[in-house]
Amino acid sequence: MRKINYTPAKSMLVGELPRGCRLCITGEKLVLFVSGLCPRDCFYCTLSEKRKNTDKSWANEQLIESDNDLLKEARLCQSRGAGITGGEPLLPANIGKTLHYIELLKKTFGKEFHIHLYTSGIGMNESVLQQLQTAGLDEIRFHLDIDNEKNWNIMPYGKLSQTSWEILLPALKHKFDVGVEIPCIPGTLKKLERLAQFLDSQNVKFLNLNELELSEIQYDEMQKRGFELAEGGTRQVKGSRELAQKILLFSSKNCKNLSVHFCPSMLKDVYQYTNRIKRRAESIKKPFEKVTKEGLLQKGAIFAKIKELDFLPKNELFFRHELDRVETSVKNAELAAKHGFSAAKILELPTADGFDIELEPIESRSRKQPKSR
Repeated sequence: MRKINYTPAKSMLVGELPRGCRLCITGEKLVLFVSGLCPRDCFYCTLSEKRKNTDKSWANEQLIESDNDLLKEARLCQSRGAGITGGEPLLPANIGKTLHYIELLKKTFGKEFHIHLYTSGIGMNESVLQQLQTAGLDEIRFHLDIDNEKNWNIMPYGKLSQTSWEILLPALKHKFDVGVEIPCIPGTLKKLERLAQFLDSQNVKFLNLNELELSEIQYDEMQKRGFELAEGGTRQVKGSRELAQKILLFSSKNCKNLSVHFCPSMLKDVYQYTNRIKRRAESIKKPFEKVTKEGLLQKGAIFAKIKELDFLPKNELFFRHELDRVETSVKNAELAAKHGFSAAKILELPTADGFDIELEPIESRSRKQPKSR
């Protein structure tokens, strides 16, 4: 029996954590959204209406309109790798962009820049696999439709239909690592047990089980299927974590080499996302801004023109035209308030589409207060 361990991010693991996951936890993975085009309609899909079925690409929160947009975001986040997702990156309509981005990132940042890709297998063939290998892909993660017997027909004793074999096995002939990443859907215990044994028998490197979440977009559909919010949870589905624990225990006893990792939803918020925005905040912060432990930019704001603030150091003032305010240190904002100017303490999200998370007015002598924006 193999040991079940906890990772530094409080996820659970049997075996070895995939390199893509290690970089993800530390915030060093750029999320490269190639396209929202996808023929599948998974009931648990968390894709926003903004991105679903659109042929646009994003690097984290940055819309990609040129290669420079992608490279700039990677540099700002001090990324050491990228995870390519969608939509379906291997669709004929998307494969050109997918290959171009892999080649661009490898050429710019070097072979050690780790790139993994998520796919359902739709659009994949031997030619596509060879092109991915040539471009420099390091890891491929199959999103198998475990909930749909028509697409993933797991038979007793680990035998699979020919269609299912064709989804996964050809990738094993190539140099990149091969794994499976799927949501942990309550009610699929026996399927997941047989899946784990099959993957282990074929020398697939890992199985990632993501905690199932109640998607706002698909909330009604998930309710119809009987899914409920876990006690004390914000979006976690009841029973998903418990099922993952059973699969980890099963795999520790019955799988010799397959690594199995349970990724709870809190990992994405508390570790992946927070660590990523911290890295970006450190890159873009101005001398008067501070980065909080949550990765937010802390600063002061004065609702005035710079020429009105002659009592403050000019090199500590920055005028934000789109917000019609002067940004500076909290100390300077407090001093301006004492001079009768409307001012506030600001916590700002440091992403490409960043906005004020918190605006706390500073009491001024004139009692003027800024309007929330």
